[in-house]
Amino acid sequence: MKILFFPSDLGGGFGHISRCMALADSFCKRGSEAAFALSGPHFKKVSKTGYKTFSLSPPRLIKSDPNGPAYIYVPGMAYQIVRDGFDNPNKVERSLAEGYEIIKMFRPDILVGDGYPVTWLLGQKAGIPVVQIVKSIAHPNPKQIVWWEKEPDGIIFPDPRPVFNPVLNMLGLPEITRAEQLLSGDLLLLPSIYTLDPMDPLPDHTFYVGGLVRKPALDKASPDWFQNLNRSHPIIYVTVGGAAGHGGGRRFFKMVADTFEGTDCHVVISTGRKIDIKSFGLMPSNIRLVSWVPGPEMIGISDLVIFHGGYTRIEILMNDLPSIIIPFHSEQEYYGRIMEKAGIAKVVHYSDEPYQCKKTYWKGGNRWRKSRPFTVYVRFNMTLKPNVLKTAISNVLFNKEMKHKAQSLRHEMESLGGCDAVVDLIGKKLI
Repeated sequence: MKILFFPSDLGGGFGHISRCMALADSFCKRGSEAAFALSGPHFKKVSKTGYKTFSLSPPRLIKSDPNGPAYIYVPGMAYQIVRDGFDNPNKVERSLAEGYEIIKMFRPDILVGDGYPVTWLLGQKAGIPVVQIVKSIAHPNPKQIVWWEKEPDGIIFPDPRPVFNPVLNMLGLPEITRAEQLLSGDLLLLPSIYTLDPMDPLPDHTFYVGGLVRKPALDKASPDWFQNLNRSHPIIYVTVGGAAGHGGGRRFFKMVADTFEGTDCHVVISTGRKIDIKSFGLMPSNIRLVSWVPGPEMIGISDLVIFHGGYTRIEILMNDLPSIIIPFHSEQEYYGRIMEKAGIAKVVHYSDEPYQCKKTYWKGGNRWRKSRPFTVYVRFNMTLKPNVLKTAISNVLFNKEMKHKAQSLRHEMESLGGCDAVVDLIGKKLI
């Protein structure tokens, strides 16, 4: 069997890709062949793993601002459509044509998408079954993201209908009313458990499969300093993934360093290659600022992880660790609050100042000019202080009750089977 993966890879993070790679590993262990179609910053990283990798030409991506806002209100997938540059039907058609050429070259039996908005269209055009890896809030029948605060007054959502519906009409497919419907599929996988990503009732053709986490490569070289960490002291790992390039920039890393200066904790802070670590100058002796660290291995030797709320949460859980979550946008806060409710994490707000409204424009289906408005609600400034983060750390580090709850949820996660169960499920439902 041949499987072609289309992960969303334009946001800067690695979560979509890591899930697909974990699944690809399991397929290949059973004699299948896997390939990836990518367009973003991780193309080289994926190609070095040995998988056949096809290059997609991305639309004009809206780049992150390293001095951008501290927090962004993004209550739906429509904002991803804007970020990824899909602003008129011609771009969708070009992506569809390019993906279709890749399909003709590789001749897959199954397409697997993870957040990429054109996967379902490609499967319909090529007559190939589509598996979608989704979250409850980005399911074609999505849950509400933000329940903890009132929606800002006057919000105007980007409207993806004029962008995608002309192409759907051309393919003879039903029109969409919201962006999440672009993630339709013959089989939809929730890479989590009900407690951490609740959907009730569970929609048709949708299955919880547990964590899709890639096992660390045994022959992967770790940095020289990695083995020399003093494990007689608490080891704390700080990572914010793709957020290191915008909301979690220099301000964030400086605040974290100030929090741990003078403590007995040994802290490893990864900038994800987003910021020049030399620009920070000399750091306190107990803090190591690095551009990259093998994440799963680092989590495995840590006593606590501080992160942004992305899919790293599953790797943390699989190591029975509590965590502190500092979200930079509302989706990350959604999952952080669920984990906090489950008793395995503490959410600390990076910014609690009032929202400010930014009105902006995009083509939104118009080919030649930017004329359709939408709003983005942001908190511009970091308000988190080192003493607040330090208090959270003291409450979470070595918290036996939180660790016990994490162990219980890990057992529940493992019982669903993960990647091997997905391979069986696809063979049963689609082959």
